[in-house]
Amino acid sequence: MAGKDVDQQIVKRLKKRRLLQNNIQFLIGFIIYGLLFLYARQVGSAFVLVFVFSLFSWSIAVHSLYMFKTGKIIGTKTARLMVELDKERVGEEEWKQQRVDGMLGMGIIGIVSTLCLFLKDLQNVELEFLFFIPILAAWVVHNILEGYKIKKL
Repeated sequence: MAGKDVDQQIVKRLKKRRLLQNNIQFLIGFIIYGLLFLYARQVGSAFVLVFVFSLFSWSIAVHSLYMFKTGKIIGTKTARLMVELDKERVGEEEWKQQRVDGMLGMGIIGIVSTLCLFLKDLQNVELEFLFFIPILAAWVVHNILEGYKIKKL
């Protein structure tokens, strides 16, 4: 019984550390996106924003594909431990299905954003600060859900 409590405390600590790492990554991405937004607004074209978004989407999809095909986990020690714990918790098959779903989702987003680069007239897009609302909403919802999962342990 005491071993299980210790394991849960370790998992909680790892999940909190991973949440902090995710928040730092998100903050850096938000700052980069904000600077690109200001640049695009000054230039008058949303091409740069869509291009960078497409590039990030494709890189995440390729990273997921690499992890899925090779089984090697790229990331921090905490990220690798969390992936191993998730594999144990949900089972190998369910974990693989989740990876495939995420990989396909990011691939579709990458394809759509790449098509937007070539098919949309991005020179005449009005750039408003409302572009930031979905990003901030995703950040807040992610933190709420992860906090709930950590408390539920």
